[in-house]
Amino acid sequence: PEQVRHRALELAESGERDGIAIGVKPSGFAAACLYLAGQELGYHITQTRLADVAGTSTNTIQSHRDALQNLL
Repeated sequence: PEQVRHRALELAESGERDGIAIGVKPSGFAAACLYLAGQELGYHITQTRLADVAGTSTNTIQSHRDALQNLL
């Protein structure tokens, strides 16, 4: 949904501004932003599904999610 995409973009911009997105694989960071945005807005999507689509691991998503949550 558009609101999830918009929130994910906000999270990504915040991560870039605070330097946590520097030197990381963009697809893994984007997946974490989508995951966190979906969770915040009540949309259920699994880390496993996002990891498969992004070509990354659930551990990567969890790591980036945790870093993003520390910004909030």
